[in-house]
Amino acid sequence: MAADGPRPAGIELFGVGSLGIGMRDGDVLTVVAGRAVRTEAQIVGLVLAARARHDPGISAVFWRGKAPWALFVAMPYAERPASIGAPP
Repeated sequence: MAADGPRPAGIELFGVGSLGIGMRDGDVLTVVAGRAVRTEAQIVGLVLAARARHDPGISAVFWRGKAPWALFVAMPYAERPASIGAPP
């Protein structure tokens, strides 16, 4: 979605209202993990990189109308059972 006034370009979201994270359909996601985003592939890459680093969560900025909102999503990790061993 193109920039509009004070809102930078980003991705208009649909189907997020039921996720329980405070976002609504029509919000525009503009920043994930401190980086501007324009495609779903960018978001997936940033989330996967954060998980690979075992980051405790990931931050984002989305716009609702003409106001920016900050979001932090915690990313819990399951404990690895001792029987599985250490990752390579």
